[in-house]
Amino acid sequence: MGVDTENLIKKIKSGKYNPADNQVDFTDFTLADYLNKILDEKNLSRKEVIKKSLLKQVPTSHIFEGVTKEPARERILALALAMNLDIEETDKLLVYANKSQLYARRSNWEAIIFSGIVHHWGIDKTNSVLFDAGEEPLLGDIS
Repeated sequence: MGVDTENLIKKIKSGKYNPADNQVDFTDFTLADYLNKILDEKNLSRKEVIKKSLLKQVPTSHIFEGVTKEPARERILALALAMNLDIEETDKLLVYANKSQLYARRSNWEAIIFSGIVHHWGIDKTNSVLFDAGEEPLLGDIS
């Protein structure tokens, strides 16, 4: 059985964590599990989130159902904006999707996406800022 982050930190701080024990399982959730957990916690509907994300219904539903295991990073970021996630939630979502976390210093595009998440701009405003900066927008049917 896995150890959640809070308990893992407690074990480490108390000196009771032994890496040789192999007791820590970092795969307690699948991407679909985590997405659906967020929907429940934030009282969001899948349909509403998909509509806000500007992604196509069927391929995006496959992410929520666990059919698509590793969707494009851009899809995950669009979902994060559509669900109004904060940076920590977005980074967790990216980890479950097996994608790199956001790093504002990586590129101007990344800094704008980071800003969109921090300031809860949503897809439309984030795309507008990306467009104004001469960057590729984050919208529509992303492969």
